Amino acid sequence: MGLFSGKKKEVTIEDLQKQMFDNPDLSQEFYTRLFSNDVFVGGETDAKIEGDQVLEGGAKIRFVSLAGPDNEPFIPVFTSMQEMQKVAPEGAPCLALNGHAVFTMTLGSVIVLNPGNDYALRLEPDYIKQVLDFFAANNA
Repeated sequence: MGLFSGKKKEVTIEDLQKQMFDNPDLSQEFYTRLFSNDVFVGGETDAKIEGDQVLEGGAKIRFVSLAGPDNEPFIPVFTSMQEMQKVAPEGAPCLALNGHAVFTMTLGSVIVLNPGNDYALRLEPDYIKQVLDFFAANNA
Protein backbone atom coordinates (compact mmCIF):
# COMPACT_ATOMS: atom_id res chain seq x y z
CA MET A 1 0.00 0.00 0.00
CA GLY A 2 1.38 3.43 -0.96
CA LEU A 3 1.32 6.69 0.90
CA PHE A 4 -2.22 7.39 -0.23
CA SER A 5 -4.75 4.66 0.36
CA GLY A 6 -7.55 6.58 -1.31
CA LYS A 7 -9.54 6.76 1.93
CA LYS A 8 -10.39 10.16 3.33
CA LYS A 9 -10.79 10.63 7.05
CA GLU A 10 -14.50 11.10 7.69
CA VAL A 11 -15.35 14.58 8.89
CA THR A 12 -17.25 14.12 12.13
CA ILE A 13 -20.11 16.30 13.25
CA GLU A 14 -17.81 17.57 16.01
CA ASP A 15 -15.28 18.60 13.32
CA LEU A 16 -18.04 20.49 11.48
CA GLN A 17 -19.10 22.18 14.71
CA LYS A 18 -15.53 23.48 15.21
CA GLN A 19 -15.16 24.55 11.57
CA MET A 20 -18.43 26.53 11.63
CA PHE A 21 -16.84 29.13 13.91
CA ASP A 22 -14.53 30.15 11.05
CA ASN A 23 -16.76 29.15 8.15
CA PRO A 24 -20.50 29.81 8.65
CA ASP A 25 -21.13 28.38 5.16
CA LEU A 26 -20.87 24.94 6.77
CA SER A 27 -24.02 25.57 8.83
CA GLN A 28 -26.40 23.83 6.44
CA GLU A 29 -24.25 20.70 6.28
CA PHE A 30 -23.83 20.74 10.06
CA TYR A 31 -27.55 21.06 10.82
CA THR A 32 -28.46 18.49 8.14
CA ARG A 33 -26.24 15.96 9.87
CA LEU A 34 -27.36 17.03 13.35
CA PHE A 35 -31.04 16.64 12.47
CA SER A 36 -30.65 13.32 10.63
CA ASN A 37 -28.60 11.55 13.32
CA ASP A 38 -29.18 10.64 16.93
CA VAL A 39 -28.05 13.00 19.66
CA PHE A 40 -27.61 12.25 23.35
CA VAL A 41 -29.49 13.99 26.11
CA GLY A 42 -29.66 13.58 29.83
CA GLY A 43 -33.13 12.49 30.75
CA GLU A 44 -35.62 9.81 31.53
CA THR A 45 -38.84 8.49 30.13
CA ASP A 46 -41.92 7.04 31.74
CA ALA A 47 -41.76 4.08 29.34
CA LYS A 48 -40.40 0.76 30.56
CA ILE A 49 -37.27 0.26 28.50
CA GLU A 50 -34.27 -2.01 28.72
CA GLY A 51 -31.19 -1.37 26.62
CA ASP A 52 -31.64 -0.01 23.12
CA GLN A 53 -35.32 0.35 22.38
CA VAL A 54 -37.58 2.58 20.31
CA LEU A 55 -40.01 4.59 22.41
CA GLU A 56 -43.69 4.16 21.71
CA GLY A 57 -45.72 7.20 20.67
CA GLY A 58 -46.99 9.14 23.64
CA ALA A 59 -44.05 8.25 25.90
CA LYS A 60 -43.16 11.17 28.14
CA ILE A 61 -39.57 12.39 28.26
CA ARG A 62 -38.04 14.51 31.00
CA PHE A 63 -34.92 16.32 29.80
CA VAL A 64 -32.15 17.33 32.17
CA SER A 65 -31.88 21.09 32.44
CA LEU A 66 -28.80 22.89 33.75
CA ALA A 67 -28.13 26.50 34.72
CA GLY A 68 -25.49 28.47 32.86
CA PRO A 69 -23.14 31.08 34.35
CA ASP A 70 -25.98 33.61 34.05
CA ASN A 71 -28.30 31.19 35.93
CA GLU A 72 -30.45 30.85 32.79
CA PRO A 73 -31.58 27.26 32.30
CA PHE A 74 -30.53 25.31 29.22
CA ILE A 75 -30.86 21.78 27.92
CA PRO A 76 -27.50 20.13 27.23
CA VAL A 77 -27.46 18.14 23.99
CA PHE A 78 -24.49 16.07 22.83
CA THR A 79 -23.49 14.87 19.38
CA SER A 80 -21.89 11.69 20.73
CA MET A 81 -21.69 9.61 23.85
CA GLN A 82 -18.01 10.62 24.12
CA GLU A 83 -19.02 14.30 24.28
CA MET A 84 -21.65 13.52 26.91
CA GLN A 85 -19.20 11.54 29.06
CA LYS A 86 -16.95 14.62 29.28
CA VAL A 87 -19.49 16.39 31.50
CA ALA A 88 -22.13 13.92 32.70
CA PRO A 89 -21.60 12.05 35.96
CA GLU A 90 -21.01 8.32 35.53
CA GLY A 91 -24.31 6.44 35.52
CA ALA A 92 -26.37 9.52 34.65
CA PRO A 93 -29.55 8.54 32.77
CA CYS A 94 -29.33 9.33 29.09
CA LEU A 95 -31.37 8.90 25.95
CA ALA A 96 -30.30 8.70 22.32
CA LEU A 97 -32.94 10.45 20.21
CA ASN A 98 -33.20 11.76 16.67
CA GLY A 99 -31.68 15.25 16.52
CA HIS A 100 -34.60 16.81 14.67
CA ALA A 101 -37.04 15.32 17.18
CA VAL A 102 -35.07 16.70 20.14
CA PHE A 103 -34.96 20.21 18.69
CA THR A 104 -38.67 20.04 17.89
CA MET A 105 -39.65 18.69 21.33
CA THR A 106 -37.59 21.30 23.16
CA LEU A 107 -38.62 24.28 21.02
CA GLY A 108 -38.79 27.34 23.25
CA SER A 109 -35.82 26.25 25.35
CA VAL A 110 -32.20 27.28 25.15
CA ILE A 111 -29.99 24.40 24.01
CA VAL A 112 -26.26 24.18 24.51
CA LEU A 113 -24.72 21.74 22.07
CA ASN A 114 -21.72 19.87 23.44
CA PRO A 115 -21.25 21.89 26.62
CA GLY A 116 -17.84 21.20 28.06
CA ASN A 117 -15.91 21.54 24.83
CA ASP A 118 -14.24 24.63 23.41
CA TYR A 119 -16.76 24.87 20.58
CA ALA A 120 -20.00 24.56 22.54
CA LEU A 121 -22.90 26.21 20.73
CA ARG A 122 -25.54 28.11 22.66
CA LEU A 123 -28.71 28.02 20.57
CA GLU A 124 -31.49 30.44 21.48
CA PRO A 125 -35.16 29.52 20.86
CA ASP A 126 -35.64 32.04 18.01
CA TYR A 127 -32.56 30.73 16.19
CA ILE A 128 -33.65 27.10 16.65
CA LYS A 129 -37.07 27.96 15.20
CA GLN A 130 -35.42 29.62 12.18
CA VAL A 131 -33.26 26.55 11.55
CA LEU A 132 -36.23 24.18 11.92
CA ASP A 133 -38.34 26.36 9.58
CA PHE A 134 -35.52 26.46 7.02
CA PHE A 135 -35.23 22.69 6.99
CA ALA A 136 -38.98 22.21 6.84
CA ALA A 137 -39.18 24.49 3.81
CA ASN A 138 -36.18 22.92 2.04
CA ASN A 139 -36.87 19.27 2.80
CA ALA A 140 -40.60 19.21 1.98
